[in-house]
Formats: sequence, C-alpha cells, structure tokens
Amino acid sequence: MQLIRRFDERAGELYGAGQIGGFLHLATGEEATIVGAARALEDRDWLLTTYRSHAHALARGTEPSRVMAELFGRVGGVCRGRGGAMHVTDVERRFLGGFGLVGAHLPVAAGAALASTHQGRAEVTMCVLGDGAVGNGIFGESLNLTALWNLPVVLVITRGLGGFPSPGDASAASTDLQRKVEGLGVKTLSCDGMDVLDTQAVCAEAVRIARTERRPVLVEATNHRAPTVSMSDPTLRRDDKEVLAAWKARDPLLTFGDRLVSVGLLETAERARIQMQANSVIEQAVSFAGRSPHPEPAALYDEVYLTSDAPAGAWYGVDALGTTKQAEAEPHVRESGA
Repeated sequence: MQLIRRFDERAGELYGAGQIGGFLHLATGEEATIVGAARALEDRDWLLTTYRSHAHALARGTEPSRVMAELFGRVGGVCRGRGGAMHVTDVERRFLGGFGLVGAHLPVAAGAALASTHQGRAEVTMCVLGDGAVGNGIFGESLNLTALWNLPVVLVITRGLGGFPSPGDASAASTDLQRKVEGLGVKTLSCDGMDVLDTQAVCAEAVRIARTERRPVLVEATNHRAPTVSMSDPTLRRDDKEVLAAWKARDPLLTFGDRLVSVGLLETAERARIQMQANSVIEQAVSFAGRSPHPEPAALYDEVYLTSDAPAGAWYGVDALGTTKQAEAEPHVRESGA
C-alpha cells in the first residue's frame, strides 16, 4: 500500500510538471481495496480493472519502473508506452489491464472466465469496478451471463462515499446493490474497503466460492477515496472538504500502520524505514522512465494488422516494412476520409 501511495504522489507531481500526459486517475485512498483484492488471488488467476490500472499493476507485482515508464509513454513501459496510465497491462502476471470506458471490461471478464471453463482450468477471473458502472446496461447483461453459464467471476465493486459526478442516490432509483445483483442469481458479500485485512479475507472467500462452486460472486467494498478524481480536473467539488476530512480520518495507510504498531508487529523505526524504501523505489522508477527513449515514429504501425495489399475501398495499407501506402479507393470513400 505504501508503494502505491508514494507512486501516486510522485506521479501527480510529474503530471503537473508536464512529464506525464493524457489522463491520470489517482488511487489515493483505495490502496486497501486494491491490495486486499489482489492478494486474495492466486498466480494462476486473472485480474481486470478500471482506469486506475497502474495501482493494480503494482499490486499484482509489475515492476514500478516499467509502470512509471508506461505513464511517461516510453519504450521501457510495460506496454512500450502504448497504454498510458489507464491501460497498463501485464499478461505475464495475468493482469489483463485497465479500461477507460466505464464497465467495458465486464464482458471481457466474462469471456476470460468462459475460456477458463471451456479449457478445464480452475482459474478465477476478478473484475474490479466502481459503483458508477452499475447503472450501465452492460452490467446487468454481463452478470446475467456469468450466472447463467456458471462462470467463476469475482466482481469487486468499490462503493465510493462522496462519489463523482454525483452520489449514488442521485443517479439510481434504487441503490440497494444486493437486491439488484441477487435478483440476477449472483451471490453478494461486503467488506470494509478501507481495511486491507477485511478486504482480503472477504475477497478470498469470494474467490473460493467462485473456484469451487463455479459461479459468480460480487463483493461490495465501501471506500472513501480522496476527492480528486482525475489529475486532468483537480478541482474540489461539492462538499469535498468534508469528504476529504472523513477520508483523512480513515486513511488506510495510517490506520493499518497504527494497527500493526499497536499489536507489536511493527516498530515505529521500521515503519519509517518502509516509507523511505518506498520513496527510494519510486525515485529509481522515475529515473528509469526518464532515461527510457520515446517510441520511434515507425513503431506506430507495430502490431497494426493490415494486409500488405489494401483491399478495394481501403484508404491505406501497411507493407512489410511498416511504411504506409495509399490504396486505390472508391471516390465516395476517399471523399469521406474513411
């Protein structure tokens, strides 16, 4: 959790300095939910998440230097600079990445679980999402399929208090998630998303049920995230001062650290050393990202699958050397710029 927090703090500074572009959604306050959920999985299991993918990649074990380089858009990034903060992916660690569109990864998670089932593998697919996705039609459709086909999927919904752009009761006629989900035949559990141990325990039970009983389970993790949703729009909103005060009172890093110290599992000096070590790792990651080169322009065509001879009506093609060539196109296609 300390590593994710320090990574976010440094990434926020670098975004403000113009070294990270695009969108950057910080996970400050969600560390307990992210780490607790990821630690409930086995190495063979799959994980998908939202546009806070950099934090989940760190929790899954991806090297911080490669994650930071990805945010920089550099070749040394885990996706060679192609994904950015919202689409960090590490298939080697069974992390299928982040998705910028709300709820877009739900059917992908169902597909991954379906593949595991057809291939006879005792894998579980975990899909982390925010409660804002519940109102999307794709939510009900995906859950219905996972229940109908008995797919081993664990959905972890971060139920944010003081959410954005509006509280749940302003965007849904019914906010009782349990009633909504169980009506589709999906079992629900709940945990304190600000408590890493409670989150891990509940998610581990959900993973057990999904693996052994081959059916979907939803975990509702209540969470206070720091008010700023995206670094591209850092303005505090509505009653965010009150929300921020409530979050600080339950900051998962402080409360968990205090808990470890109180039961004698962590010395104060060791606690400070862990923080310094996290800072050192992050600075090394920043240094690595800064040294990593930008992708060459020709790399724009890497893994773009077009035939060397563009079909009739196509606007352009890519030959074996990666150079573009304009194809003969129908007049109406050429004029439309298709």
